[in-house]
Amino acid sequence: MTNLWEKYKEELWWSILAMGAISGYLLSYLYFGQNLWIYFSCLAVAGIAVLKFPQVGLYLIFFCTLIFERHFTLQALAIGDVEYKLYPLDIIIGLTTLSVLLKLFFEHQEKNKIIFNKFDYPILVFGLVATASFIFALLTKVDTATAFGAYKNYFIYAIVYFLSLFILKTREDWKRLMFWFIFGSTIMFFFLGYGLLTGHGLWSEYTPLSTSGARLIAGTHAFYFVLFGFWSIAWFFWSSKENRLIGKKEMMFVLVLIALALVVSLVRHLWLALLMILILWLIYLPKSKKEILYGLFTKVLLFGILLSLLFFWIYGLKEGNSPVFVRKYLYVLQERVSISSVVNLQDESFRWRVSAWMAGVSLWRSSPFLGIGLGKQIIGYDELFFFDIPPRDLHNNYLGIFVQMGLLGIFAVIYWFIYLLKCLDKLWRDLCKKSDFDTILFFVWGNALILFMIVFSISVYWDINLFIIWWWLGLAAVRFLAVEHKKI
Repeated sequence: MTNLWEKYKEELWWSILAMGAISGYLLSYLYFGQNLWIYFSCLAVAGIAVLKFPQVGLYLIFFCTLIFERHFTLQALAIGDVEYKLYPLDIIIGLTTLSVLLKLFFEHQEKNKIIFNKFDYPILVFGLVATASFIFALLTKVDTATAFGAYKNYFIYAIVYFLSLFILKTREDWKRLMFWFIFGSTIMFFFLGYGLLTGHGLWSEYTPLSTSGARLIAGTHAFYFVLFGFWSIAWFFWSSKENRLIGKKEMMFVLVLIALALVVSLVRHLWLALLMILILWLIYLPKSKKEILYGLFTKVLLFGILLSLLFFWIYGLKEGNSPVFVRKYLYVLQERVSISSVVNLQDESFRWRVSAWMAGVSLWRSSPFLGIGLGKQIIGYDELFFFDIPPRDLHNNYLGIFVQMGLLGIFAVIYWFIYLLKCLDKLWRDLCKKSDFDTILFFVWGNALILFMIVFSISVYWDINLFIIWWWLGLAAVRFLAVEHKKI
């Protein structure tokens, strides 16, 4: 990694300066509230860096999202008593886009051209359907801000995909981006430590549990830990000895901490999605990798048990009994794992979702082919109370697209995802026989795409920018590899 940055010293220093500026502002905002002088000063510093190096914009987008999540991606700009839904994320995306356009205008080079291919066509088809649905919504009585917000998450954030195509054109480009991803993921362990020490996760209050108890780490950070977990497992599978900055024992400890973060996050849909991905690994991984995976699983489990026993032993010697907070948390964990309440519709969250889904389907029947358009509210009732919600609150992105964009929209998604799965299969058959950076990159982002396709059906990942930008980055990575290996 040192040799890699030797060639890009200036870019590295501008990256550090820009990240320091944005991080400094966000920390100031968290402690003292928004100060417009600090806000625009820090953005000016970051803007200069991005205009000089457009790749710094991508580094900022993903690094700051990893650490500050919604405080970077969903923090409105307040001027006086008026709040504008112009987020720091959107400003950085805008600056990166401007930087790319200026580069295209002033540097007429062949390498700056982007040639669209078969991989892009399903994305563009979905984009056309989403745009048509947005225009249709504007022609009817609908809240414009809500409709634009839905359109923005469904397709406008695809700008991240197109920026990545332009900026990340070589393996070195992707290696530098992955460096910042790994660095940011490492900093996230602070949030795990905070949750374990205080008994509640920092910013976990934004996604409260439908059952008793509290998350010890926010669901957003748990999702980012999953992505980091994919890289950590790929590290064991394919990293060469000369490129390893840490040893296997240290990386094993990292995996134990990631597993712990996923457990204490209490995010059931991630547990379910990872179980499905594990089954796919058992089907598609070569025999040698399955053996490594089995060894990793057993070692992580044993290491985790030994650490837990050591903790209980030391605590017992000091206090004379087991810690109360651990007994309480084990009860909450048992409640989250149990499926009896879900099956019997006693789980409030699941019961409400079923009611919302039925109301959404009833509304879809009024316009089956084109859908009802973006921005419409869904009205229904759950037992004794009525609800009036936007489609994003269905907690099922496929159903949300089905209701808002009709058969046309859901067929566009099916066409897109079938093509994508075929592309992933072709790439994997080629890359699994190799052992290099491309294989690691595919394992991380190929699994990320499959994870998204699963959780789209049980949560709101397509409706929130701090999730969906990772989908577009994953697509850009797979497209890069497909072009490099001539699979499209």
